[in-house]
Amino acid sequence: MSSPSHDELIWPNNDLTSPHKSPIKDRREPDKLRERSPTGDKKKPVLPVANDKQKTKDKQERSPGRKKRERSPLPRPTRIHIGRLTLNVTKEHINEIFSTYGTVKVVEFPMDRLHPHNGRGYAYVEFSNADEAENAMKHMDGGQIDGQEITAAPVLIPTRPRRPSPRAPPRHLPPRRHSPPRYIQTKPCDN
Repeated sequence: MSSPSHDELIWPNNDLTSPHKSPIKDRREPDKLRERSPTGDKKKPVLPVANDKQKTKDKQERSPGRKKRERSPLPRPTRIHIGRLTLNVTKEHINEIFSTYGTVKVVEFPMDRLHPHNGRGYAYVEFSNADEAENAMKHMDGGQIDGQEITAAPVLIPTRPRRPSPRAPPRHLPPRRHSPPRYIQTKPCDN
């Protein structure tokens, strides 16, 4: 005796009119019936996913009339952000250290509001040109000041000026309602 085929295991005698099956499912063609694994797992097949670059390339090939807008190169920054400074570092220290890499125009060193003698742990240094700023970032990013490793990152100036956020107009509160005044009788009632 030969072993039964897979179709025979699912549908004995290829009878599509089983009393336990929905009539809607019975209308399917027999070759398109859903296969089931012998263990009863209902795992969906995993389809290969194309990477994003391939998708964008396909989009560009499909719509040749649309041209990608060319962006102008970003301006090279002259201002850098110095982060992770210790409390011992002062504005003078920053100016002295970064003046070795070029002409420092401005050093912004915000102070802590609660402790005005301490800095907030970061500073902004503006150089006279972009080459000096890049040189300082290259040498000082990951360098140490007062035994602490610091960060040096460019500050990108936004191309469009920020629009002020629309503020809600001030709400006028309704007038406060008081209880009605009491009526004081001036004459005693005669009853």
